[in-house]
Amino acid sequence: MLHDSDNEYTDEPIGITATSEGDSDFWERVRAITSSGASPVARGVSVRMPSPFGTKGVQAFAFSPSEDFYYAAIQMVEREEEEPIVPFKAYYPTYAKMNCAQQLSYFTFRKLMRRGIYPEVSLSYVFVYIYEILMNIGVKTPAQGLAILEEIRDAYCPTYPNLEYYLDPWMCDYVVYYDLRDRIPEFFEGEIRTDAAAEILQHYQDVTDQELFSVMVRLSRTQPDKSPLYRKYPDEFTAIVARSIRLAAPVYCAGTRLRFETV
Repeated sequence: MLHDSDNEYTDEPIGITATSEGDSDFWERVRAITSSGASPVARGVSVRMPSPFGTKGVQAFAFSPSEDFYYAAIQMVEREEEEPIVPFKAYYPTYAKMNCAQQLSYFTFRKLMRRGIYPEVSLSYVFVYIYEILMNIGVKTPAQGLAILEEIRDAYCPTYPNLEYYLDPWMCDYVVYYDLRDRIPEFFEGEIRTDAAAEILQHYQDVTDQELFSVMVRLSRTQPDKSPLYRKYPDEFTAIVARSIRLAAPVYCAGTRLRFETV
């Protein structure tokens, strides 16, 4: 999980307002696990959590931070609030990093997001919501989850440009993990083009001069197809470049012990 601040903030106790006696018991037990680095087993703490697989529950004795967030998100998936949104900035933002007012603010913010309203908020709130979507919590299908991530990108990346640095690769991972094959050409356009170029280089002796020249243009730091010589003699220039590649490839492979397509 990530942060959006250059300053570190200390943890604050979980302050979720209980909506029922069961909620109160749940959060008291979660506090016992997350408020100390000591082993919950050693302290005799146990939490009965809802299973993501639809069973009646599992007896859990210790959680990693990611597991803690996951099970808490499942428990609070339907929660909505209507409170003023207060600032929230934290390293690795999670529910446990929020005080009571910030938790109420988050569930207010999330309710608005689910209704297509994108309020101006601290980036830490946005990250927490992204974490939920990446875990497919609060969405019906992976396709819907990806659409929500795209909406978040469009709504908040103009205000927080550094968000795109994290969100873009996460969305690519999301596409692969949830097997959204129809979106692969869109999210992996560069990788697909690179694979196609490697395929041509692998068979450099059998492909056409134009195919070899096109790959060279793609991989070159210069723009040989923009040179005056190419513009004047395009066919001859292409043929010479292709022949040069075919002659140089065996020498390169012998000298580096690498396959030519890895160039």
